[in-house]
Amino acid sequence: MQTVEHYKRKISNAEDLHSIVHTMKILSSVSIHQFEQAAESLGEYFRTVEMGLQIVLETSQKKGFPYLNIYNEAQECVIILGSSQGLCGSFDEQLQKFLEVQLIEQALLGPQLLVMGERLASKLIAKYSVNDIIPLPASVAGLNKRAVQLLHAIEKLRVTNHVNRVVIIHQKPVKQGLYKPHIQFLLPLDKHWLDRLAAKEWPTNNLPQFTMNAKHIFAHFIRQYLLVSLYRAMAESLAAEHTSRLNAMAIAEDKIEKRLSKLHNKYAQERQKRITEELLDILSGYIAVEEL
Repeated sequence: MQTVEHYKRKISNAEDLHSIVHTMKILSSVSIHQFEQAAESLGEYFRTVEMGLQIVLETSQKKGFPYLNIYNEAQECVIILGSSQGLCGSFDEQLQKFLEVQLIEQALLGPQLLVMGERLASKLIAKYSVNDIIPLPASVAGLNKRAVQLLHAIEKLRVTNHVNRVVIIHQKPVKQGLYKPHIQFLLPLDKHWLDRLAAKEWPTNNLPQFTMNAKHIFAHFIRQYLLVSLYRAMAESLAAEHTSRLNAMAIAEDKIEKRLSKLHNKYAQERQKRITEELLDILSGYIAVEEL
């Protein structure tokens, strides 16, 4: 038989859990906004990188430019961004299934994996060749550092393993409250994109000039392009992760509120039952005294 004290403890525990879940909802909501802003803020910088590439491509021949060469026995690298923490539903499971589909559709045979997020890495390490596990940044301030770390890892694989094909897979927000897996091809460079840049008309009559080696400038701008792509992918992935966590916490909060409502009802019933029993005891005692 449950006592009033039992229901009071249950209510107290449920209220504490409700407070934690509500706090996590607020933190996730704030984080979503911050990471979405971080991804959007790259637009102007990316346009600057494209304009720099346009100048180099308009005034130079692409022959011998870095990042355009293709190895005869090229290796592949897949960068996949998972979750940094738990309580985000089927976030990592969706990515794993998407990865399996893309490995077949894109003919990626035995690629080297760079995994961000320990939870996803633990699922993939038993099945695939995981080259490195890199922790995701905890805030927007850490995005640039992790993007540079990823870029260095890619450069190392290109030199040591002749990696020529690099793709990145991550969850991407599509609209409020929703996200879906996304794949982006980083290397080899899209030649159609470069051709469009070379043929694009410069917005003014004053065409910028440069004196440095064209190959070195091209390599610098491509590294900036890769850095922007990696930064944006992480920002979008973390925004999607917090969206998933926000959705999970909203469901949890609703269930806790329903649970609290039931506990309050049972507590009120048990308390009323105890009051009634005490009143009956008093009444029985009074009647017994009256009969003496």
